Amino acid sequence: MERLETTRETVLELATEDGTPPPEPLPSGYREILALFEQNGDGLRAREVCRTLGIGSEPRHTEGMRAMLKRQPRHPH
Repeated sequence: MERLETTRETVLELATEDGTPPPEPLPSGYREILALFEQNGDGLRAREVCRTLGIGSEPRHTEGMRAMLKRQPRHPH
């Protein structure tokens, strides 16, 4: 999470230098997921993420979470 915050600060700083509007922050759901992986590593399944976030573990929830997780950037090891 710390690296994400540092990157965000750098992007905001660069945006103000050339007058570009700052990017929108990540939606809260994405921030919660990133924090969850920060705490537990990167070996979680979509069902585990849903349970931890209190979303529910029905297929409609896990498939939506799986799609959201696929859009997340990969963290280099």
